[in-house]
Amino acid sequence: MWNVHGRVENANGFFYIRKLNNVRICSAEVRMMNRPHMSSDLVADLIVEGVRDNPLTRPVHVVRDFKFGYGLRVSYHQAWLGVEKAKGEIFGDYLMSFDQLRWYVDVAKSCNPGSYIEFECDDDTKRFKRLFVSFHCSISGFNYCRPLLFLDGTFLKGRFRGNLLVATGKDGNQGFFPVCFAVVGSENQDNWHRNLGLVEVLPKVFPMAVHAYCLYHLKMNLRHHLRGMFYGLKEKLITLFGKCAYAPTEETFHQCLVELKTKDGSRVEKFLDDIPYDHWSNAYFRGQRFGEIWSNVTESFNSWIQEERHLPITKLIDSVRIKLMRKIAKRRELVNKWNGLICPKMVSKLHDGFNTSRPWIVSSFGNDVYEVHSHPSVSVDISRRICSCGELQLKGFPCTHAVGAIQKSGHDLSLFVDQYFYIQSYQESYSFPIYHVPSIWKPDCNVDGDSEVVLPPLSKKQPGRPNKKRIRSNGEKVRQITCSRCGKVGNHNKKSCKEAL
Repeated sequence: MWNVHGRVENANGFFYIRKLNNVRICSAEVRMMNRPHMSSDLVADLIVEGVRDNPLTRPVHVVRDFKFGYGLRVSYHQAWLGVEKAKGEIFGDYLMSFDQLRWYVDVAKSCNPGSYIEFECDDDTKRFKRLFVSFHCSISGFNYCRPLLFLDGTFLKGRFRGNLLVATGKDGNQGFFPVCFAVVGSENQDNWHRNLGLVEVLPKVFPMAVHAYCLYHLKMNLRHHLRGMFYGLKEKLITLFGKCAYAPTEETFHQCLVELKTKDGSRVEKFLDDIPYDHWSNAYFRGQRFGEIWSNVTESFNSWIQEERHLPITKLIDSVRIKLMRKIAKRRELVNKWNGLICPKMVSKLHDGFNTSRPWIVSSFGNDVYEVHSHPSVSVDISRRICSCGELQLKGFPCTHAVGAIQKSGHDLSLFVDQYFYIQSYQESYSFPIYHVPSIWKPDCNVDGDSEVVLPPLSKKQPGRPNKKRIRSNGEKVRQITCSRCGKVGNHNKKSCKEAL
């Protein structure tokens, strides 16, 4: 008996309910929240704007929103299909996006002269192999940044997975500066040539450069190497390892190293055998790291493109281009508001050094050589830019002792700061434009008009720990956890774990 009748009024476009008989005679048992007409197409239509605002929308979010927003129960499969269709409508098809690269690469290079964009696919299988992208603005702007490259890779989250390899620099104000990136089917030595193969390939690509490992990843590897050890001792060893890495002089380094090996000699020595000192310690590093011992700048880039990692490949590349274009424009506006010679963050470091060195007594020995009576006291040679603490040589930036000595000498402090930290260099690094790529030229079919299209790479299952499960008597799946200390499966008390050790 329940029915409703309504119509749209042409005069104002409003929907009017003309008749409503709100009487239900069906029992509660037959009222169901599942609706057979709630297809994935309808789900896609309802969530398309939400997906446009948030490309990271997940099917579980759709199921929850339909439950609380509409009072309807949508299956996970319907929600997943709806999300995929909405993404396809907004960002394009994942499959055809690989073939659209042929069009995009040509147009992007013609619109941005001086850019290096190379796209490769397998001649036999016609499957995607790799794509390398470095825009002209990044290539030319890097000349005014510190000569440091931070290399890392991350997984893509789209339907066909793959890896994103990135090389990032740092500008004069400590901000990350994207230099180039590549999308590859997998992270291997061949792809890094154009960490499995990175260490082997670096001497070939950069024969005159020196390479250092990220301290964060080394600590994570050491923590894994010391698994099963008492937690307090393990963390103490990791802290001592960090002190060795930061030690600016060989004497300080070996003092920390002796203490480190004394605590647990055999396991730590075995770990250190695989990593030469010049690849991780400040004291033995053969180049200049400008105080950089972490590769967290690449993590900043990965966070910067967190949403884009879920997009089809052509949309991914163009979205990174757009973000880079906006970043350049924003930093151009920012630098126009600065005054002075040195970038603000580096000026702040100079002020901190000045405030720290104010209580110290500085004695002159002539020829711009000074002794700073700190704890401990050090000698500073201003003309040669050498401090016995070692930090001035490592960072290319006045340490606290050097700031005190320079102030005593009466010289201009800014003259002892490397050019990379000058506002002028910062301005030059963002002075090169990046241009738009009009999608109006985008063809409706494959570029050459032939029947062959570029296919996606064969996606591989990402490495990870298998999820072991068992079945309860009621049919419910339960995850089983293996103890990392004794290897037993399931819950057990600490006593049995210690006995196993």
